[in-house]
Amino acid sequence: MDWVRRKSYIIVMFIGHQKNWDKLLGLVHQKKLPPVLIFYGPEGIGKSLVARHLAAFLFCCDKNQQNNEKSLGLFGPLSKEQKTFPKSACGKCGSCLKVFGRQHADFYWIEPEGNSLKIEAIRKLQSDLARTPLEGNIKVVVMDQAHTLTLQAANALLKTLEEAPAHVYFVLISPGLSQLIPTIRSRAQKLYFETLSYDECRQVLKTHEEISSERLDSLIRLSDGSPGLILKFVSEEILQGFESINAVLETPAVLFSAITEAVENILSLKGDLDLTLEMVKKHLMEKMKGDKNWEYVEKVDKVSNAQKDLDRNVNKSLILENLLIQLR
Repeated sequence: MDWVRRKSYIIVMFIGHQKNWDKLLGLVHQKKLPPVLIFYGPEGIGKSLVARHLAAFLFCCDKNQQNNEKSLGLFGPLSKEQKTFPKSACGKCGSCLKVFGRQHADFYWIEPEGNSLKIEAIRKLQSDLARTPLEGNIKVVVMDQAHTLTLQAANALLKTLEEAPAHVYFVLISPGLSQLIPTIRSRAQKLYFETLSYDECRQVLKTHEEISSERLDSLIRLSDGSPGLILKFVSEEILQGFESINAVLETPAVLFSAITEAVENILSLKGDLDLTLEMVKKHLMEKMKGDKNWEYVEKVDKVSNAQKDLDRNVNKSLILENLLIQLR
């Protein structure tokens, strides 16, 4: 993401995580930043964004630019008290731009290839970290979706954490702590990221004109305070799949031919079917709030069973057809 041209978007995406950012800044300024951090919390709420900003802050060549009278911090104008030390990376120097473009020689962004983080990625990282820094005096590793590490890769990472030089900092990102092996958890300082409130979600997404205000309201409820999940719903055609299923649910006497057509439409979309079904399930659970209607309880169970069938690689067309017949 281009920091300069998209700076307003990046600022708004920090909404909801000011407390965590201040805690990280305090550790940096006190020279007590731990070598291993774990950012954990629901997906799509900004953990990787904060990790990227932390890396930029550590590498920034021009932090002191914020101490002039006209300077702006990441969260707005700085008060006189705040100007005693920088509150964010400058966002304009070569180091900042390289970090945000993932082109900095001493910044390593590790993410899954396919469905998991494999040992080959860790071995390459070990080789890279063995070399001295090229553009400064530190190295920063951000491992996104660290919970997807294979057991072999996790054990290799543990060895990397144990043997890494003092100038290397790691940030591991995961939806939860339990998905990481205990020996990795024990070596890290943990920082929990909360879901965003309704108003915070609206503020984050207000620049996305492709999402109508009316649709945004329902998407926020279905996403459990995750702007990233909302954007995924929209960009990956998951929303269209959900609306096709919901149209069948809302039609009392739908014809079998309409079900067949809906199945064909859904399968023609590029969206993740499991995530589409998860959206349907959340919609049913939303309807169930405050009303212990056993009809909805049974429907939620049927959607969950369909998701299990997906995991077992049952034919997708058959799964959808059976589910829509059961839900109507």
